[in-house]
Amino acid sequence: MSNMVLDLLGEMPMTTKEQAHSIIDSLNEEQLQSFVTIFGIYLKDTSASKSKLDVYRSLTKKLHSAPDLDYDAELEAYRNERYNR
Repeated sequence: MSNMVLDLLGEMPMTTKEQAHSIIDSLNEEQLQSFVTIFGIYLKDTSASKSKLDVYRSLTKKLHSAPDLDYDAELEAYRNERYNR
């Protein structure tokens, strides 16, 4: 592991990005597919949460009060239309 942390040329500590590249380069194809699948789901979940929040906010902006309905009158009108009374 210390070999991954130290740069081979200058014995300088690797940056996080360099460490990530080193780790990814050491994975075989199957391990890499699993890695992408796991982190792909994580990334999708976080973006989905943001989009759900955006949708919720846009819907709450569009909310308005519904008119009071006379359900009996509405039902009677529907029955008259439906059954041609």
